[in-house]
Amino acid sequence: MNNPKKIGFVVLINCGFPEAEQNNTAIAICKIFAREVGFEWKGALSLGMGPAIEGKPVEERGGMVRNLKKGYNLAAKALAEGKIIPEEAYELVTKRFIAKSLYTKIGNLGWKRQAKKFGVREIIEAKPYI
Repeated sequence: MNNPKKIGFVVLINCGFPEAEQNNTAIAICKIFAREVGFEWKGALSLGMGPAIEGKPVEERGGMVRNLKKGYNLAAKALAEGKIIPEEAYELVTKRFIAKSLYTKIGNLGWKRQAKKFGVREIIEAKPYI
């Protein structure tokens, strides 16, 4: 009987929270899925601060994404060789682009700008259940 090679399964996860570890539950779910359907788990790359990229190619984001690019390149090389994503690639991708406090400040400014745009600026900090 022929024993076909298992299909490899890789996950790229992006979230808007500053901490890439916010994706850990999703990664765990994907590992279980891969096992249940008989795929070979090849690893995951977990990105936090995703909105900092603004949907643009990483080449346009400059030096702030240097670790992201290094991690992606390491992962691509390993996968092309039939290996799993190395831990070093995972660690590089999870590194923050900017300080968490600066990211949060920029994010809050964005929320306030959107609130003004949609006419709810005066109630954005309302706490009706307190």
